[in-house]
Amino acid sequence: IAHKQMGFNRVRKHVKVEPRRWYYHCDKLGILVWQDMPSADNHDDEQRQQYAVELTRLVLTHRNHPSIIQWETFNEGWGQSSSQFTKQMVDLVQRLDPYRLVDDASGGHACIGSKHQLGAQGGCYGNLVDLHQYSGPGSPKPDVSRNMAAVLGEFGGILSVMNDHQWYPGHCHAYTPDQNSTQFGDLYTNYMKSMTKLKASPGLSASVYTQITDVETECNGMMTYDRIMKTDSKKIKVANDLMNADSKKIKV
Repeated sequence: IAHKQMGFNRVRKHVKVEPRRWYYHCDKLGILVWQDMPSADNHDDEQRQQYAVELTRLVLTHRNHPSIIQWETFNEGWGQSSSQFTKQMVDLVQRLDPYRLVDDASGGHACIGSKHQLGAQGGCYGNLVDLHQYSGPGSPKPDVSRNMAAVLGEFGGILSVMNDHQWYPGHCHAYTPDQNSTQFGDLYTNYMKSMTKLKASPGLSASVYTQITDVETECNGMMTYDRIMKTDSKKIKVANDLMNADSKKIKV
């Protein structure tokens, strides 16, 4: 509900699978979901085979949820052991669910020919070119020749520490200096203004802000680990609404 109240329309469920009730509520509330496959090492054949088994189970048990619009086979190269294995996993998901988008590697290995280069941008075999950039937003270029849209799979990470509401006090990780409530809202608003420009050029189609709540040692949420708001939610909604309204002006 907090997502909707702040003007967000989608969640990237990052390297985690939630109980089915969570997806039910996304279905009912109209929140779109990018679903990650939880990461693994995948250093040998046995591990890769098990990864394929669990990825298959994830898709088969969750593909009937209309809220899920995209599958993420890898994140940031974690377990992305080879170009061949990446393609095998993308092909597997596309066979199991040919009706949804597949992101081969969110912020993972960039594919050049038959080789991989470690970078902050995926886009070898799936439907997207996916960049991770902190803290402010950026955008890869869409790959028009292969019908791949440009997305920003992670950005933001604004640090805001609220005493007595940390999972592990004194061990907070984020990507900016500590911001108070007003600074947080102002900085996020500036990010959304930058996002509007990126949609026009080079053609950004979607973005994922990191993140809605603190998680363990990451204190870059808009809410604390125990779900207390750290910034002005109305200011966040105004920024999101303006950015979303601007999207409707784009002519295809």
